[in-house]
Amino acid sequence: ALSPDGMELAVGAPFDQEEQFDLRGAVYVFQRSGGQWAQFQRVSSPAGGLGENFGTSLLFDGSERLFVGDIREMAGVGDQLQNGAVHALNRYAGLPPGQNWTPGRFWNSRFGGGDFFGNAIALFGGGLIIGAPGRDEAFIGEDVGAVYGYFSVFADGFE
Repeated sequence: ALSPDGMELAVGAPFDQEEQFDLRGAVYVFQRSGGQWAQFQRVSSPAGGLGENFGTSLLFDGSERLFVGDIREMAGVGDQLQNGAVHALNRYAGLPPGQNWTPGRFWNSRFGGGDFFGNAIALFGGGLIIGAPGRDEAFIGEDVGAVYGYFSVFADGFE
């Protein structure tokens, strides 16, 4: 994802590893200066579970927020279902360089494993749309997919 001003590039690495074979995923943020790109920060999954694929989808909201899909994130502590989530990374100018993108609010699916919630992310007005192509139909048990809309996401008190 390229920031609206074209000065930052976020690259998702959903199979990146903190430790051997953990596949937690990460996002690498690059900044452009003088026509050159340089890595500025590596942001790892705030959830930190194994095989979660943080960085599957990315979307900048202006220059102060970056949304990141994590399609296999577990919904809660002790949960074994990899439902998925979307995390908002917020830019804090007061932090040292390389540490200013920090995790904020997140949204997740608590319906069932394999939803791939966060596979696609879009913004509209003051809201957020999140795709979950693996969402099961309750009565037939097949993946029919779903789209979730979250309204007033950017209202006062968002964080």
